[in-house]
Amino acid sequence: MNRQFYLDLAACGMRMPIGTYLVMREEREPEKVRNDGGALGRVIERAALRWGAPLAVPLIDLRSEKINLLARAGIPGSEA
Repeated sequence: MNRQFYLDLAACGMRMPIGTYLVMREEREPEKVRNDGGALGRVIERAALRWGAPLAVPLIDLRSEKINLLARAGIPGSEA
């Protein structure tokens, strides 16, 4: 794949990270899926197939990112 392929993908409105999240939220226990590698992999695969994506992009969990960044600044997760 070349650079233009990815630029064209972005230009057509491909939004895989949010698509993966939406598919995960359809699960009976989405938080359990988030922490189960096999279950999350199946969700990523379903999201890629649903939207015809050429690659499966994993879930982006901004809550976890925030907690990790604040922990580096000395702020505990309970205060995030």
